[in-house]
Amino acid sequence: MGEKRSVEFKVSLVRRLEAGERVTDLERESGVFRSQIYRWRASFARDGEAGLERAPGRQRGYRRSGAVEGTAPEVPAPGAPSEAALAQLGPEARAWVSALERTVARQQLELDFFSEALQRVEESRRSMNAAGERASTPPSRR
Repeated sequence: MGEKRSVEFKVSLVRRLEAGERVTDLERESGVFRSQIYRWRASFARDGEAGLERAPGRQRGYRRSGAVEGTAPEVPAPGAPSEAALAQLGPEARAWVSALERTVARQQLELDFFSEALQRVEESRRSMNAAGERASTPPSRR
């Protein structure tokens, strides 16, 4: 997890996706989760190749309200309300929107975690079936 991919690699996957290749095929061939491929496509559509050049670390894109966090965000999340719409809201509503955005971000992290865990279990089962072993995972207790 956290492997750094080149911009050229990301662009090639995005272009192949846009050309009509199935995301399932791209996912299997490249070893990159479909959610990541879709995030790269959104970043590429929004910012071009520059959107694919980001330092590893925490995923950006979840907007925070400046009233709650102390600073205004630079790039709004896709589908986020505009600055004008947020300015019309009161402080309580902005705090509520910020709390909802944090909840969505946390849920996305949980989804990513469980997707990866499921993929590892499925890979483990496939390798055990191929080797003629039992088609179950080892017990978690030692």
